[in-house]
Amino acid sequence: MDDLNALTSRLSVTIDPDGTDTFEQSLLGISEVVDQMLSDNPDLLFSYLYRLDVDEGKIKNAMSPLNPEAPHIGLAKLIIERQLQRIRTRREYASNKKKG
Repeated sequence: MDDLNALTSRLSVTIDPDGTDTFEQSLLGISEVVDQMLSDNPDLLFSYLYRLDVDEGKIKNAMSPLNPEAPHIGLAKLIIERQLQRIRTRREYASNKKKG
């Protein structure tokens, strides 16, 4: 679990929900980590994706040889999408909690 926390911390630093960093900067940082993990320890990467609750169908699509995008780019986009979704949910929950 510590490894997952370390990974999500690394990913969260590169994901800027307020838009200061560009999507391309976030994508570059995360895709480098994903590419390294695909080479060194793909089982651990897929375990992290599962624990981050990235949709399995989308993972399969990103890994498909028919996908014109490199797998590490597709997976990085899925991670960004999921992390932003988590950030939005937390903000919405915090906002609703203040109102109620």
